[in-house]
Amino acid sequence: MYKKIIISALSASLLLAVSQVSMATTPDKCPTVDALKSAFLVKFNRETNGTWTADAVDSNYDTNAVWQFAITDIDGDRDETAVANAKKAMSSLHYGAGPIHFIDSFYVCMYYNDMGYRAFAGTGGVGNDDDLKAAMKNFSK
Repeated sequence: MYKKIIISALSASLLLAVSQVSMATTPDKCPTVDALKSAFLVKFNRETNGTWTADAVDSNYDTNAVWQFAITDIDGDRDETAVANAKKAMSSLHYGAGPIHFIDSFYVCMYYNDMGYRAFAGTGGVGNDDDLKAAMKNFSK
């Protein structure tokens, strides 16, 4: 009988711990536009279609979660042009939607800008870079 009580108590404790962990990975809000505008775009990659993707340093911005931020589909025949276009996009950034559950414990927030480029913040999950790239491809402009 005592074994049943101990096992039940352990099971309840484990269930509570798992539910608290899963709740902690769910962001309560997306980073604000003002916080993202302070993001430092550090990495520009030329994609196979000729456009560029700009990645920012991972940050909490103004939330409790650590977020990745990227702008994709940036026009530019060379990196200097892509950097200038990304800066223009950042100046006109506005909130789109989110947080949206994407895959496993990965959540995405979408942002729009006057340049027509896609912008995303992502948090959670394992292998965030791959998850964020997959999200950017799956969400349309």
